[in-house]
Amino acid sequence: MNPWWLILTVGILGALVGLTVMLWPLIEPLAPDRPAGKLLALLDTWAGVRDLSARVALRRSGEHELEVRLLYLSNWALRADLLAPAEVAGEIYALRPVPDGWLLVHYRPRIDLGIETRLTSADLEALLPTISLDQLRLAVRLGQVKVTAPEEGALEVQGRLGAAHRMLLRLEETTGLPREIVLFSAQGDELLHISISELTINPGVELRDLLSLDPLPGQWLRPGLTPPGA
Repeated sequence: MNPWWLILTVGILGALVGLTVMLWPLIEPLAPDRPAGKLLALLDTWAGVRDLSARVALRRSGEHELEVRLLYLSNWALRADLLAPAEVAGEIYALRPVPDGWLLVHYRPRIDLGIETRLTSADLEALLPTISLDQLRLAVRLGQVKVTAPEEGALEVQGRLGAAHRMLLRLEETTGLPREIVLFSAQGDELLHISISELTINPGVELRDLLSLDPLPGQWLRPGLTPPGA
């Protein structure tokens, strides 16, 4: 037998074994009863959400709690009607993707004013730090984040998560989606606490529901945008 064939065969087999070892975390399904498998199931459930409505309370250290009525569409278009604190109640923020970025509308009924601003993706990330769900899914499969279940009905994710280094998720029993999300810094300080209630999945929210203002504001500002008809 030609020894070069033997060497080549062994080399190919070794390369295949090495490749399988590297890719195995991506190929092997994680056990659904383990914390990492439960987190992947949560991400799969979220991927199936076309739209939702919910009441959301957000709290940051040293600031007043902010309560909003949230409408969401799966392309990350959303609307937040502010409910509390009293000084901002009634104001509306609406965000939707547009070519080359995002369009943010802020309605301030007390002064009858609408403000329309175009943002780049970098602008949006600075205003509203987010966690890439695709990157999180990959990090879970590669073991780059640690997923544990510190209590019944909860998951904790530790690792680099955007601006946060640890995230606690308390899950709603019927939907499997979070009813509470807490983000922590590397030092263990609480960055953001989010409580979600009155959650309705796929109620049929449409883009016009996110954009409707009745009555329309008497003043409309478009800083950085070309005025209509110009």
